[in-house]
Amino acid sequence: MTVNKISLSFVGSGNVATQLARNFFSKGIEIKSVFSPNYENCRALAESVDAEVLTSIEKVGDADVIVISVPDDKIENVVDNLHSTGSLVVHTSGITPLDVVSGKFKKSGVLYPLQTFSKSKNINLENVPFCIEATDENCLSTLKKLSSAVSKKIYEIDSNQRAYLHLAAVFVSNFVNFMYSAGYDIVTGNGLDFEMLKPLIKEVAGKVMLMEPLKAQTGPAVRKDMRTLEKHRDLLQKNGEKKLLELYNLITESIIRKYDEL
Repeated sequence: MTVNKISLSFVGSGNVATQLARNFFSKGIEIKSVFSPNYENCRALAESVDAEVLTSIEKVGDADVIVISVPDDKIENVVDNLHSTGSLVVHTSGITPLDVVSGKFKKSGVLYPLQTFSKSKNINLENVPFCIEATDENCLSTLKKLSSAVSKKIYEIDSNQRAYLHLAAVFVSNFVNFMYSAGYDIVTGNGLDFEMLKPLIKEVAGKVMLMEPLKAQTGPAVRKDMRTLEKHRDLLQKNGEKKLLELYNLITESIIRKYDEL
């Protein structure tokens, strides 16, 4: 089966479902239907990819591949409510094991794009890693063809490896973004512009593309500049930032300990 002959149905209409459906559609892959309990989101996504809007999960099932793209804690419920089908049923979660789907559907797999997604920002998936897993070689072959239509980076990894990858992604993406938010609050709360920090953010992100993160580390903690560290702590204490102070101390101590071990 050529990739353009593979048809898809989506369960979910959130950020991941939207970006995947639009990218596959742009490559000439048929999106047969979209189901989501959020009718407005479902309709918007379906219309953007010329798909049928489904109002009941029981109607899902006539596509070659059914893509479950919902929050992790909703996947089991979707699987429970999907009718038995000859379709290949996959989920897009990093942390959910394959057996959540394979326990019910013989033809099943995982199609996990390692990226952060928002509906409002269209992403070219060409360099986004796609992590795939399946119950058999035929299903795996289908997922290879499908993911290769939109990405050059395809990885076959098992559920255990994918869970660790997802954990690492939380550190380098979600936690880092929270740090940006903390930095934003600190500068804007003191009459400064967050724009001033953007060149620094860009430079640090660029460094880890060229070297190991440990070798890119700078700052007062790695230098053990105790005077500067205490000044930072005093500023956070002065502004009543108790939680940020705890976070600052935890990360500072972690950096010092890590480099003491080298």
